Amino acid sequence: MKLPSIDSNTADTPASIARGLLYATALVPAVVIPGFFFPYVTTRAVYFRVLVQLATAILLYLVVRRQITVNYRRDFVLWALAAWVAANMLAAAFGASPIRSIFGDHERMGGVWFWIHLVAYYVLLCTFFGPRHWTRFFRLNLGVATLIATYGLVQQWFRPFKPIIGGIAEGVTVGNPGLLAPYLLASLSLCVILALLAEKPGRLVYGAIGTVLVTAVVVSGNRGSTLGLLIGAGVALACYTIWSGRLRGWRIPMVIALLAAAAALPLLARASWTQPVTSRVWVLSKLASGVDSSRVIQWRAAFEGIRNRPLLGVGPENYQIVWSSYYHPEMYRFTADSRWDRAHNAFLDAFATAGILGVLSLLAVFLALGWSAREAARRAEQRADGKPELGPSVAVESVALGFTAAYAFYLFFWFFDLNSTMLWIALGAFVTTRATTQPLIEFGAPHEKRWQSSVVLGAGAITLAAVLYVHGFETLRMARNLDRVRNPSLSQAQVLEGYRAVFGSPAPASQHVFVMYAAYLASLRPRFEEIQSSAVNAALFDRAFILAIEEFERQAVRDPLNERITVQHARVLILGAYYYGNMRLYESALRRLQRAVELAPRRVPTRLSLGMAYLNVQRPREALAEFDRAYALYPPFGQTRAYVGLAHASLQQHGEAVRWLERAMDAGYELDRAILTRVARDVADAGDPALGGQLLRHYLTNKYGPASMWPMLSAGDAVDYRLATTAAEFFTRGGNSTAASGVVAEAAGLCRRAAPLTSLAASAIQSRPVDAGDCHEPWRSGTSWYKERGSISDELRPG
Repeated sequence: MKLPSIDSNTADTPASIARGLLYATALVPAVVIPGFFFPYVTTRAVYFRVLVQLATAILLYLVVRRQITVNYRRDFVLWALAAWVAANMLAAAFGASPIRSIFGDHERMGGVWFWIHLVAYYVLLCTFFGPRHWTRFFRLNLGVATLIATYGLVQQWFRPFKPIIGGIAEGVTVGNPGLLAPYLLASLSLCVILALLAEKPGRLVYGAIGTVLVTAVVVSGNRGSTLGLLIGAGVALACYTIWSGRLRGWRIPMVIALLAAAAALPLLARASWTQPVTSRVWVLSKLASGVDSSRVIQWRAAFEGIRNRPLLGVGPENYQIVWSSYYHPEMYRFTADSRWDRAHNAFLDAFATAGILGVLSLLAVFLALGWSAREAARRAEQRADGKPELGPSVAVESVALGFTAAYAFYLFFWFFDLNSTMLWIALGAFVTTRATTQPLIEFGAPHEKRWQSSVVLGAGAITLAAVLYVHGFETLRMARNLDRVRNPSLSQAQVLEGYRAVFGSPAPASQHVFVMYAAYLASLRPRFEEIQSSAVNAALFDRAFILAIEEFERQAVRDPLNERITVQHARVLILGAYYYGNMRLYESALRRLQRAVELAPRRVPTRLSLGMAYLNVQRPREALAEFDRAYALYPPFGQTRAYVGLAHASLQQHGEAVRWLERAMDAGYELDRAILTRVARDVADAGDPALGGQLLRHYLTNKYGPASMWPMLSAGDAVDYRLATTAAEFFTRGGNSTAASGVVAEAAGLCRRAAPLTSLAASAIQSRPVDAGDCHEPWRSGTSWYKERGSISDELRPG
């Protein structure tokens, strides 16, 4: 049975245009336009979606104007993809933030909208592509991938170009090596398929291209793709061996060797005798480190989220809500704070965000691809001359299934991304057309024109125009404005106008805009007095603040479980309270922070923010209770210890304050010197000056080492010199003259620096320490001393 072509459509201009649009999708991974927010994501996503939308409009036109036959019954991949999209849509409708679940945000451009376009892409490929179209499509994709890989390798090794676009380690045009690697792996599968379909001279060319792609995958350092390459090769060879009935010779040992290599490579990379090689090959070094502990922590949080909402999950694109709710404080061993919008395991992510229906439908997609590959191999028939219609069919399906296995392994550690996922979908469509031996939609003779069809086409044209405007033009305009408002040279009025355009856009707003806008308002705090003194600037700030309140209130309704947005909402309210002197705004901010703590009970910074908010309004007991809870979550965190000490200081519990502040410094936390001095002075004035001197000396010894080493310092600090003299003063007042004398004797070391050669005698060869006058006379160098009237709460101002 021959694979029917759709040559009857080839002469049709609409079908030819649709194929041209589909060919143009090969350029998606190369689309990078600077000047946009997340330029590696937004511009290419809009480019891909516009192409798919236009091609879909052509398909709708043909469906309305032509007689059609839809061959969907045996297309199990389409059924599985439809189930996957339906499960995500259902989860989005009942999820935490339906708008974000459907449209995603600028960082990923994911959501249900992402998958709707990929399903449409699948339908278009299965409808418009025949055998020769697939070959042309694969060659175009392979050509783009080869150019990207070649440029990346050259830039990685030789750096001949300015680093506008980086090498393989920077992800080249994809922007992330972890997302570049699966794209190259998918392109490698296309290369192998084309080599199988080519004559012998062509196979040499494809062999050279394949070598470049394999090298780029390895150089990328992505462990999932590197091991997936071995696993995929093993699965492909196993399928070919079984399906072709050639269970003999070298094939079985080769299958075992490939799969064993994938399993043993991480262990071999850790062996001491492989260190000379491991240390020079980045991917082997990463394999030697094993699975990242941070990945395991993310998976544990995902499991907890699944237990809480197993049926429908929290909705697509809402994994960050799971991460906040079930944050594991041990993550602070690796980073001070972290926010993940993916579980870095596509299957766990599907379970946590779309529930059991989502993960089952996703697994069904992989099973359907496997079934289609097996069916295509089984249905391969010979032409009359004894040669295969499309080359060694069993080998082609084996390669497609091998990549599916490799991609599934990669997704166990990563997530779906447009660059690689669209090729995975394309391979699925290719295998399905070979399995069903017919296009998805076949077109016949034209219909007689009727007014009903004209109405449908008119409605479709209006819908297309609206979608192109909102999700094409306006999405790019928003991304352009979000990039532009980060320009520090813009005036206050220009920035406000940019944010107004973003919030007023009909395109879905990215959650990043709220974080950015809160940070912008916080950056104005040092200028509050200046702004209030100018009627024009004050009016601009009033408009900016009102805009912030309105948009944050709307977002609180649309996204009520988002702890990050809730904290930023509180941040804006605190800024307003400072600017307007309005305590009601501050109380509202406290309620928002309390809500944020409820949403993220294990996140230490959120509790610290609430505690400092209490401390700023002279509620130290509530602050101390919150700090104690934060400390119980993760005791090694130095910042928490410091805040506990500040709360004790506000309660006049000076001994506890000094103890906790010293513990914070021992943990590596660097205290603000103005706050430190104020606490030490309060301790001294309360009747224990020696304890205040001890606190200051502890700070200096933590920073510079024992006092005996201070004279050997080659560079000093005027403020620290004054701290040392203040400590000596406190020791003297406390009756500890020995400690005072020791600090005074060594304090000069903090007031010495290396003299420049120009100030030395001609016979001097090397620099020598000399007195730095600005230590004793700070006004000569402009060095400022601490604020005598500062408050403890100055350390944690909003922003």
